[in-house]
Amino acid sequence: MICACENVSKGDIVNAVKDKGASSVDHIKRFTKACTGCGGCTAMVNDIVKYTLESLGHKVKKSLCEHFDY
Repeated sequence: MICACENVSKGDIVNAVKDKGASSVDHIKRFTKACTGCGGCTAMVNDIVKYTLESLGHKVKKSLCEHFDY
């Protein structure tokens, strides 16, 4: 269970990326309601989204800050 507040599993998140085209935490919020309760799972959800996108062959930005490429 990744999001206990909304009862969302890792499989639910992965399926949202693979089947519904989710590519961000905002998309996951819309499709699964994860991260909409306490928000404590947001970092983990973001990691799962990035990992899943990468496993599907998408290029994923790995910089620490969105403003710089390092």
